[in-house]
Amino acid sequence: MSAARVNMPPEPPSLAAHHERLLLDRHLRDGRALVAAMALGPGQRVLQLDGGAGLLAEHLADVVGADGEVLALDPLPLRVQIAHQRSRHNLRFQVGDTTRLARFRSASFDAVVANGVLHGWPDVGAALAECLRLLAPGGCLGLATQSAAHPHPAERMRDALLAEPGYADAALPAEAVARPQTLDALDALLRGAGFAGVSLRAEPEQFLYANAQAAIESMQAGAWGEFLAHLPERRRADARAEVARRLEALRGPDGIRHDAMRIVALAWKPRAQSPSAAQAATLPEEKR
Repeated sequence: MSAARVNMPPEPPSLAAHHERLLLDRHLRDGRALVAAMALGPGQRVLQLDGGAGLLAEHLADVVGADGEVLALDPLPLRVQIAHQRSRHNLRFQVGDTTRLARFRSASFDAVVANGVLHGWPDVGAALAECLRLLAPGGCLGLATQSAAHPHPAERMRDALLAEPGYADAALPAEAVARPQTLDALDALLRGAGFAGVSLRAEPEQFLYANAQAAIESMQAGAWGEFLAHLPERRRADARAEVARRLEALRGPDGIRHDAMRIVALAWKPRAQSPSAAQAATLPEEKR
């Protein structure tokens, strides 16, 4: 396998659609399972964080029905551009930082859905507290994320490479650093944020990649094309080629194996509001 193949993702604007296709089955399957576990129903107001190209948001709109409302936020305009094709009267998409939600009034939503996005939050505790604020009393947060104890093999090879002397000046920028959690750590964070009735479960998953190219493509898709993107082009090509070489060393008879662990968490806002929550309700409502 040549380094060029590893280093040649599709060019925009096809990039987002390409990554959507790579993740479609898994991400949508996991998202639908999360929504089912939340037991959402007709007429509810739902906020989806990092809505991507809108596939799960479209399913959410079906679940809450004509009297419900779904708003999906995503920080990347290209994803939202794709998602807008799915808009309807009870489904809206907006570009927005999903960790900066002060423009929304407290208790604006009956449910918040965060499928596969927690690892990108710079301050998980603060983000969870904001989710709590946005929920109406008795509202549900549904969250699914990969366990920190089971990193992707391409991620492990990348982090090992960037820790070596030759890449001492090439550390990942803060916004590119993933912050996944373990089961126990996430339980503590949810309870610390003020959620009640917290329920977590761990779901083992196994993935096999035919070769290093497939493993890197999987990592690229999960990062929406940002894998090693902080490096200059020539150096990025060299780094990806070295990651590919190391991944190939992991390949067994069936391919490169990734023993993953998916964490699914459900948490509810207490029905009795605290004084601090009541004060937060004076925040201005989002301008529509």
